[in-house]
Parts: sequence; C-alpha cells; structure tokens
Amino acid sequence: MCQSNTVKQIVLLVIMCLCLASCSASRESNTINANDSSSIKSSEESSPLDEQAQYNVRVWDKMCEMDGVYYFVMGTSIHYCDQVSGQYGVLCGKPECEHKGSSCNGYVGPENCLAAYDGKIYTIASSLAGTKLYRVNPDGTNREEVRELDSLDGGNGRVYIHRGYVYMSKDTQQVVNGQTSTTFHMYQYELGSNEEPVVVMEETHEYIEIPFYHFVNDEIYMILPYVDNNQRIISIRKIDLSNCDVEELWVGDVGGSITNFLIDKDVMYIANELEKGEREVRILQYDITKNTMEYGSKLRGAKGEYHITSEYIVFAADISNTYMIMDHSGKIFDEGSFFKVEGDPTSTVECVYIGEDDGALFFQWLNSYTKNSRFCSDMYIVKWTPDSVDVLVEYNYVADGVVYS
Repeated sequence: MCQSNTVKQIVLLVIMCLCLASCSASRESNTINANDSSSIKSSEESSPLDEQAQYNVRVWDKMCEMDGVYYFVMGTSIHYCDQVSGQYGVLCGKPECEHKGSSCNGYVGPENCLAAYDGKIYTIASSLAGTKLYRVNPDGTNREEVRELDSLDGGNGRVYIHRGYVYMSKDTQQVVNGQTSTTFHMYQYELGSNEEPVVVMEETHEYIEIPFYHFVNDEIYMILPYVDNNQRIISIRKIDLSNCDVEELWVGDVGGSITNFLIDKDVMYIANELEKGEREVRILQYDITKNTMEYGSKLRGAKGEYHITSEYIVFAADISNTYMIMDHSGKIFDEGSFFKVEGDPTSTVECVYIGEDDGALFFQWLNSYTKNSRFCSDMYIVKWTPDSVDVLVEYNYVADGVVYS
C-alpha cells in the first residue's frame, strides 16, 4: 500500500466540474521480473488478480467477458450472453424481478460501466455527490455496494481495479485571474475498506488530455499528455505502487495526440496521431531500458482511433461501420465493414475495437435506431483472425428491456 507521507502534492484543488465516466475490462500479458525492476518480461501465465479491470471513458467500456460469458450494458441494465449455451437476458438473480429500477440486481443507471475482476462483475454509479462502486455475482445474485469513491466530476475519469486496490484518476479545471488551468488527480483506495484514499499524484497544467495506463504487477506505466505554453507534451511515468513514488522516464513534444500504447518486453509502442495538415498516424517506440524514443514512419491516416496489439495496428472509425487492420510496419491485412446497414435515417452505427486474445481481434458492432417509436439496438460481437470473421454474439434490444431475438 502507498504511504501518504511519501507523496509530493504539487497542487491541491477544490473546484470540480461536470464529467462522464464509463468502463471496460482488459487483460495484461506482461509481468515484471521481481528481481530486475528495469526489465519487463512477457509471461504466458498470470494470476487472476494480475488481470486488470479498468474503467475509462470509451464506448467499449460498457462490455466485459468472463468464463465465456459476455456482459454488457443495454439501456440502464447489465445484460449477459453465454456464447456456449446461447442463454441471454438481464443479469439479475432475483426471482420474479421485473428488471425495472434500482431494486433490480442488473440495474446500473444512466451513467454506467462494467468490469470483470476476481470472479465478480463491478460497476459504478457516479453523481456530483460522489461515486459508488458495486459488484454482483456472475449469475446475477448478491449485488452489493463495495465502497464510496471520490466524485468523478471534471473530465477524463478513470477507475482501475488492480491487486486489491482501486485507482481513480480525473481532471478538474479552475480559473485564476482569468487564466484557465487543469489539475490531474490520481488516488489509491483499498478495495475492502472505506478508509480515505492515498493521493498518488496531483499536478496542474494549462490543459490535460486523456491519460493512458499499463499495470505491471506493482507498477504502473503511464502516459500523461498535457499542454503548457501552447506546446503539446507527453510525459512517460513509472509509478511504484508500494510507496507511490512517481518517476518521469521521458518527456517531450511528439507533435500530436496519443490514442493508446502497448508494452512488449522492454519497448513501449505508442500510437501517435498527427494533426498537422492531413491526418497522419505513426508508431513511436520508447525503449524503457535505454531511455530512447524512435519516431516510426507515418502510416495511412483516417478519422478514428488506432490501437496497438502484439501483432497488429487496429483502426476503428469514429461513429462509422469501418475497420482496418495493419501490421506494425503499416502493411494492410484487411479493411472494410462487418455488416451492411440499410438506409435508415434514425440509425447510428458504431464499429468499436474491444481487445485481443491469443492472436484474435474482437470488435463490438452496434446499430442503434428507432422502431415503432422505441429506441432499439442490434449488437454483435465479432471475432477476427487472418483466416476468418465469426459472429460470437448477436443481441437485439428495445428500450423497455425486451429482447426480441
């Protein structure tokens, strides 16, 4: 556990603003060699407690998977779909429950998110008064409040569960003498306690963009992008979770924004979107042991988000039905759309990259529209490999909670 007397508090902030928070689950395949803190090794085996559950602001954070069952949010309820048995429905183990309102075990409210961690499904309920962390069994029984967290009001809210602790980060803004600035906050909470959190980081810049994290045993590797003096900077940090010591490994201007990063052995691969002139993308390579940054060649650009996996660069378009898959050199393996949508003026289509598992890539395809004056969604989970594209889950939903297929 972090010791609060080792934390250097740079700026304390009390002014809070409005935020949006959501969540996801992901698996980390990298562990750190306990005998050599400077070397990151790949591991094929990991403890369930090393598999991080992370909450953040992205669309795909409203879905997670555990033991072959997919859990996702539709409306204000958690739904499940077992890809083996084919069973699906609202995640509620209460007999004769009508699945309406907060008394339902599957209820998550309008501001919601999901994560799978240590055999439980976690969710948060956020308001201006604060944030509460809940969990429920995978069969929909025993929904309980775990603990209270700080309010996520502000921006770029994230909540991570890792090795028995909850890590929250957020931004808050303030105006002093007509100048606007943003303060980044990061806290550590004990998962099974309501003790006050430990402040891991607090620092202020003119503007702070979305931070990115990679948990490796008792350390966090993070990228904090910010703007000072009209210059866009990225700062690569390493946080020792045993004492909350924060070390800045590299800082500099990379000429664009960051969408995510991957650590493979001793190299951090960073997706860097350039916004000067025509939109371009390149992959940065930061060598952790040598403390060197290499600027890769520019790749084909488009409006959307790029994600780096161990083998691929995955592109998913912003609010569109298209994807593109490349290797790390930019060679395109596949591109296109998974489904065709007829011309419905009420329809909104999203193709969202979810994650990677054993060389396969997973996407969530969501078509939202109005039918008979009710909001409807068709949701598919798609598995992509170089040899095939398979639909694992098909789920159809209308606003009153009725599954119609």
